[in-house]
Amino acid sequence: FRIYSLQFVATVSAAAVEAAMAGGCLQFFSQRATLALLGGVFIIDLLASVCVLFLAKTSSSESHDGSLYDAHTEDTVVMSALRIVVFPLLAALALKVYRRTAAASPLQRLGRESAADSPPIPPAGGHGLDIPLRDAIAAGTSAESFASTIASADSSAPARTSEDSIFEMQRDHALIMKTAVRRRTVTMVAAYMVATTMSIYNGLKCVSFHYDQRLVFPQGCMFGLILLCINLEYFTLLNYLDKLTEEKGELIPHLHMHPLFFELGLKCHGCDICHEAMKGPHYIAFRCRTCDFDLCPRCHKKKDNPNAKGHGARSVRRDGEQLTTWTYFKRILMLTREFKNTSALAIACLILTQSMIIWSPNVQGSVFDGIIRCLKDGSREKFEQAMVMYLIIQALAGLFGSLKSYAQELVMRQLACSVRAKLFESVIRMDISFFDTMHTGQITSRLTNDASQMVQPLNTLLNDLLANLMLLVGGMLMAFRTSWKLSILALTVVPPITFSYRKYAQWARKVNRSIWCAMGEANSSATEAIHNIRTVRAFSTEQHETDKYQDSNGTALSHGKRNAYVGASVNAFSSYLNNGTSLLILWYGGNLVSDSRGQVMSLGSLITFQLYWN
Repeated sequence: FRIYSLQFVATVSAAAVEAAMAGGCLQFFSQRATLALLGGVFIIDLLASVCVLFLAKTSSSESHDGSLYDAHTEDTVVMSALRIVVFPLLAALALKVYRRTAAASPLQRLGRESAADSPPIPPAGGHGLDIPLRDAIAAGTSAESFASTIASADSSAPARTSEDSIFEMQRDHALIMKTAVRRRTVTMVAAYMVATTMSIYNGLKCVSFHYDQRLVFPQGCMFGLILLCINLEYFTLLNYLDKLTEEKGELIPHLHMHPLFFELGLKCHGCDICHEAMKGPHYIAFRCRTCDFDLCPRCHKKKDNPNAKGHGARSVRRDGEQLTTWTYFKRILMLTREFKNTSALAIACLILTQSMIIWSPNVQGSVFDGIIRCLKDGSREKFEQAMVMYLIIQALAGLFGSLKSYAQELVMRQLACSVRAKLFESVIRMDISFFDTMHTGQITSRLTNDASQMVQPLNTLLNDLLANLMLLVGGMLMAFRTSWKLSILALTVVPPITFSYRKYAQWARKVNRSIWCAMGEANSSATEAIHNIRTVRAFSTEQHETDKYQDSNGTALSHGKRNAYVGASVNAFSSYLNNGTSLLILWYGGNLVSDSRGQVMSLGSLITFQLYWN
């Protein structure tokens, strides 16, 4: 009962680490609540380390061998105290670096100068300012809207000079803030490496520690709790730092429900209001960091004009709903109601296939144990039973896997056909003003590329999210059932690897959006040129149209190269971490099998655990 209770506690702890790492529960906390949670986790970490030391001291004279590493746990308390000191210091350093870099921003410098003076600052033309800058800064006005206030107030200066000055301030501000975020990230990467190193050290300690048989349950729980605290400390501190350095954008409720930020280098991106491409050479826009909504400077200037081009051809959501993975999953399930029988068959076959896959390594371990037993006493009964069971599992897995592939492919094709039909029906009923602001190539790109990409994540959700979730939970339970010590060692690298891929996915989403925007622009250029081929030939602009098409393709290729380089780097880091953990598992697992002569852990169990980990 104690062993299974320990397995349950460790499994729950691992699930809590994943939830905290994903940020699903921390992002809704206020700054004060996050800081209180961080302090509580530090206290729990220190208490768990003290408990490990106390339990080792009380039982060391009876059941331990006196080894400095295995029997004494002073290093556990030292590491806990080191985390309590090092993590806040690194976070404070990251905050100081961020604020010092951001202080060089011309907008923030202007805000500090205006806040130091009580009366409104007169502009260069000598006229008074309608809104005091100090009040605007105190009210939390964003840098973009703050610069807009300056531009609207300086009405006596030449319009072109004022626009150039405001653009230079916004450009410098955007570049400086990117540098500040980059330096803050580099500092927190050091804390990330410290947390990963301490997690691995704690896992090695858990495996090689000589447990008292009477206290194996509380000692194992304390090691698992320390592992949980290490990850919670880092991710909670990172979330708190993000809240402290969060930049406020400009909120325009009648155009978009999220704040907008001034961005540079958005080549081939189109405005979501007037649907015109961003103009060079800087390709500036006001962009949403939540859903990648783009607003060109021309529409931004006319944001208060209800008769501006494109304002009537678009409706804005008023419910404040954000398109998250869960929201997308709910919407896509609603679209699959038309063919619910096929969808139910796909999900049922997926569950059965994953169940067979989860149980298969356990049977493979039994096969190896049967072979070893046959070599010892000549009995083949256990080996034959395991082989029959393995044959049945593989046959069922192949059957359900084939049905799953057939049902999923059928669902994907039916869903894509339904989405294209509904999209075309909606487009054909749009107001004429919509077609005045949209290019034909952009509309056809929505019906072809974008429609296919919209339903493609359903296949990813079924094959990756649901399937991997079942493998994670089922494999974790079976791994803890096989060896809870090696399971805790393996769990030390799960949060770092998952966190790395999560950050890469967030970055790659923006890059992929740029890639598809460039491909859509290339498609639009080709469609318009071919549709008006007589005009192109009449004015001899073949080379111009070819250059436009190649420019868009080159932009997509450059973004693709960046994505490939960063993806390969993340994959290399995760692979080295994963392979290193596999090496440690085989080393300590092999020592555990050899030292106990197969009594504590058999060779088949070690092979089973390695299969679950891989």
